Amino acid sequence: MGGMRAYSTDLRERVIESVESDECNIPEAARRYKVSEPSIERWLARHRKTGTCAPLPHTGGPSRKLATAEAAIRAAVKAQPDATLQELCELVEKETKIKSGSSMMQRELGRLKLPRKKSRSMPASGIRRGCNASATSFGKQWQSWRWNTSNFWMNPVSTST
Repeated sequence: MGGMRAYSTDLRERVIESVESDECNIPEAARRYKVSEPSIERWLARHRKTGTCAPLPHTGGPSRKLATAEAAIRAAVKAQPDATLQELCELVEKETKIKSGSSMMQRELGRLKLPRKKSRSMPASGIRRGCNASATSFGKQWQSWRWNTSNFWMNPVSTST
């Protein structure tokens, strides 16, 4: 997950040096170094307050909600390997009282490297992908209907006898 990278400390120091030595003002420095004026103002304030203009360390994002539920997730997947994501969410919520959505559960399963494949011992689903008998028969019906309607429009049946 990328994002904006911090400007280098070297660039920050050059900008601060040029502004503090009255070589140029903030708007001129912003144009010269191709950085925003508010960034320069923040760097100057930090430099005056702390003596450094180095970027602050990354504090990270929000903590993972399901991080504490790892054991419960592993147990739920082991007990019911064919459970849907929604079923896993419900099982984990019963065990840990942590409410989560299916997308959150999917990401956590990926982090834990747990499989999401259904076992082959389960009965086949009614939905098929690709070419199968029902799709082929529908295709034949469609071709038949297309031929009949085009034939009808091209050669209308005469009503006079």
